[in-house]
Amino acid sequence: MASKRKNLSFAEKNELIEKFKNSNLSKAAFTKANSIPWTTLNNILAAKVCSSNVQICDQERKRQRLSPYENVDKALLSWIKFARSQNAPISWNVLKEKSLEFAPESEELLEDADEDFPLTELPEKLRNHGYAIPDEKRYAKIDVESSRC
Repeated sequence: MASKRKNLSFAEKNELIEKFKNSNLSKAAFTKANSIPWTTLNNILAAKVCSSNVQICDQERKRQRLSPYENVDKALLSWIKFARSQNAPISWNVLKEKSLEFAPESEELLEDADEDFPLTELPEKLRNHGYAIPDEKRYAKIDVESSRC
């Protein structure tokens, strides 16, 4: 079933703002005349994101954020599916090692992340919250090549 909401582009929002400024109608009468919900008009007028100097068009209400390392994500996902099919628990450190195997250039990115949040503290924090941490040495030797199609 299609969504009842209509995604308005910035151009359409700017047009509605200009129409409202030029009309002598109240907000309720204006929304009925243009067949839009009154909350939509209130949000558009309150946010002021659609000023005349903004020239961004067709922004969706919801968007998917893509990773800058799409190939690494796909390789890790296929490896995780293989590892889980073998009933092997996966920890954060194992994922870090596998990501470095798939993309050595991402090592700098992970080193920057280590400064903000040391990965050595992650298992301890997880244990404090009741999570069981698997023995990483036992499951670290899962063959990566067999997970690739």
